[in-house]
Amino acid sequence: VERAFIFVDRETGLCSGIMLQYKNGLIGCLGQCRFGIDGVKRTDSPEYICFTEAEYYAVPPVYVYKGVKVDFGGCHHRDDATRDDDVTWTCCKTTGVAEFWFRSHNTKLSIVEDD
Repeated sequence: VERAFIFVDRETGLCSGIMLQYKNGLIGCLGQCRFGIDGVKRTDSPEYICFTEAEYYAVPPVYVYKGVKVDFGGCHHRDDATRDDDVTWTCCKTTGVAEFWFRSHNTKLSIVEDD
């Protein structure tokens, strides 16, 4: 992966999509990658993808958004599973396959690592 872009919903602070640019020029998108709508964080030459489950409580109406927060590159959560402010992060090298499921108020991310 040459470049990674994390799209973050401005209201919830949760990841809404990820765009990966590969060294051969190909671009892959996971989820909703909305330039001009969501906040975007760019990381060059990321070695790791780290993510954690998170929730956002919307009021009114009372509704729970379930999703993920994502961090790339110089990730300070480098161990396979570390604790940071009572939040468990999962970290993987950027060599596996990312699976991202999303619905209107829920997202889920998993990584299938290469053997």
